[in-house]
Amino acid sequence: MDYKVQDGAEATDITFRGDLTIQSAGQVRRVLREALDSCQTIKISLKDIESIDLSCIQIFCAAHKTAFKADKRLTLDAALPEAAALAIEQSGFDCLKDCGNNENACPVMRRTDG
Repeated sequence: MDYKVQDGAEATDITFRGDLTIQSAGQVRRVLREALDSCQTIKISLKDIESIDLSCIQIFCAAHKTAFKADKRLTLDAALPEAAALAIEQSGFDCLKDCGNNENACPVMRRTDG
């Protein structure tokens, strides 16, 4: 797994590459945590990943929930490789494909009870 962080005037862009699996989950979490601590808007691109497993899918979902509670914005690029889209669909996290872009698709954004 590799990643690139690009700080912009409006948002921080993070591009992940390679395999996002349990072996890289700690690093993925740390990168997202640092971004959430330092900026209001985070845009994540997964278009260059080879694969993703449930551990990293859950980390992205948890990061989105953290951002939402902190009144920050976290979005995922919807252009996912076929293998990643299939893994997300099979894990039951279809909403991740439209994360941060569609309030009706995301259970985190639909919740009103905190």
